[in-house]
Amino acid sequence: MIYFMLIRQITLIRRRTTMDKFYVVFSTVLLILNTIYWTTQAYFGQQMWIVHSDYPGGMDAFLNEYVAVWYQTWGSAAVMTCNLLSDALM
Repeated sequence: MIYFMLIRQITLIRRRTTMDKFYVVFSTVLLILNTIYWTTQAYFGQQMWIVHSDYPGGMDAFLNEYVAVWYQTWGSAAVMTCNLLSDALM
């Protein structure tokens, strides 16, 4: 919601600066990275709690076994990159 409000306000400005373009690109990158993170977390949660609910050893064993699956690593890298970009902006 905040992303769309920011984009709307920037598009309403008649005279845009390079900083406005930077904020649009930066916000879009953050939105994409957050989307990657949350979708991978939701998928992993679905796999752990719904699809493999009868995993031998329970949810802890499933988490220990599959914590480094490729999409989980991709989501973790996305959230770390998002954090680094946000900190760099400050």
